[in-house]
Amino acid sequence: MKRKFGLLAVFVSLTLAMAGLVAPAAQAATAAPAATVNPFDPHALCGLGYGVAKQEGVVRFGDPVPVAKFYLMYNPFVDTFCGVTVKTRYVGISTDTMAAVRGASPNMVINTGPRLYFAGPVFDRTGDYGSLGRCVQYGASLTDPQGNAYYHETANPAIGWSLYCRP
Repeated sequence: MKRKFGLLAVFVSLTLAMAGLVAPAAQAATAAPAATVNPFDPHALCGLGYGVAKQEGVVRFGDPVPVAKFYLMYNPFVDTFCGVTVKTRYVGISTDTMAAVRGASPNMVINTGPRLYFAGPVFDRTGDYGSLGRCVQYGASLTDPQGNAYYHETANPAIGWSLYCRP
């Protein structure tokens, strides 16, 4: 009986941690150093059938080390993109982190707020962009504990989003 409760507790803890709602027990008591390895994989966050279409660092002018990586994943079986921002610095520390995609939807699908490990996943079907083909807009950002804002590498200065079209 104890074994069943122990396995249930492990399952619940892992489920909540994967959802980004709580930190794993080892890191819950104190903030993790910036060099902590993020235990979350974008493939697992987006799900089966998704492969990396594009990946970019989340960077800030004057700071050559990315604070996160944005993964734009694509699943050809359902013609859907998945976006997820996985932190590489400030892992386990609450920072405003964002992941966004927009293809067929009229509005950007955004996941944002204080996050310990990642933002997203966010999903949208491929949109029809006329002569450009089947495309999706995407974006990612992170604000560090000092208030410095970081954006995905190809962020359009006018609108903040970038465009990816299927080859």
